[in-house]
Amino acid sequence: MKKAFAIIIALALFLLSSCSGGGSADAESRSIIEATRYEKMLSFEGGFMVSYIVRDLQNTEASCNGKINARLSGDTVEFNHLVDYTNKTFSHTYYSNSPDDDNIYTLTEEGSTVSGGAKSAIGNLLKESLFGYELYKVVTTEISEDGTVYNLELYDPDTDELAGKDILTVEKTDSGLKVTHAECRRFDGDEMILGESFTIDYYSNVKMDYTPKTQSK
Repeated sequence: MKKAFAIIIALALFLLSSCSGGGSADAESRSIIEATRYEKMLSFEGGFMVSYIVRDLQNTEASCNGKINARLSGDTVEFNHLVDYTNKTFSHTYYSNSPDDDNIYTLTEEGSTVSGGAKSAIGNLLKESLFGYELYKVVTTEISEDGTVYNLELYDPDTDELAGKDILTVEKTDSGLKVTHAECRRFDGDEMILGESFTIDYYSNVKMDYTPKTQSK
């Protein structure tokens, strides 16, 4: 009875934080998609940091270690995307939706570049999920007895073929659910082509890396 009650409570928490959206009809999947949208993640503490590892089995040079820093201060959103590849190349980016600066600053091993469209880029990013769930039909296949681990299957919306399997670990809070770790696998048929491990930390004052911007001057 206690185990069943724990699962019911977990589902109730998901339902409370759920909204429409995502590719699946079941409430748990919609809620997970909502909880992993960048905009929702920023609302938890005002900022978050993601550390991740990508294992690309088709192109090993595309495998990388990466970080995402995001901070919300008033109406201003700032983003870093810091990627270091196994072939020793890198791409470090900073941009914000500040009314005074619409530039995207990128620093690579070849130097720095500046391009426009930061406000538009952030507007689009805030609608997306960290794990790309808006691209799939997402089905919750299993929930742990304590309601903190969720197994998901992702299906191609056009062919209904299995495209991925994810395991999400969540933390219950007064404001909803935070996804604190994820193991994500993507498939091409029966072959796994991509594996990703994400660790997410939420902070009220994330430290941004302004190097891509300062190096551009």
